[in-house]
Amino acid sequence: MGRFLKKGNGSDVAILNGNYPAFNCLSPYIFVCYQELVEDTELNRIAGERMRQRHRLAE
Repeated sequence: MGRFLKKGNGSDVAILNGNYPAFNCLSPYIFVCYQELVEDTELNRIAGERMRQRHRLAE
């Protein structure tokens, strides 16, 4: 697998097995972007819950 990663020259690499992704290797920058998206999604979910709770208390 190392030779495939070297051929990627620092770019993202997907290893396929039977035309399905079996392994993905992401650059550190892309990995951090994905982490931030996951964190933002969770924070938006929490904010939405709090806004709904606040709305219920105001009624």
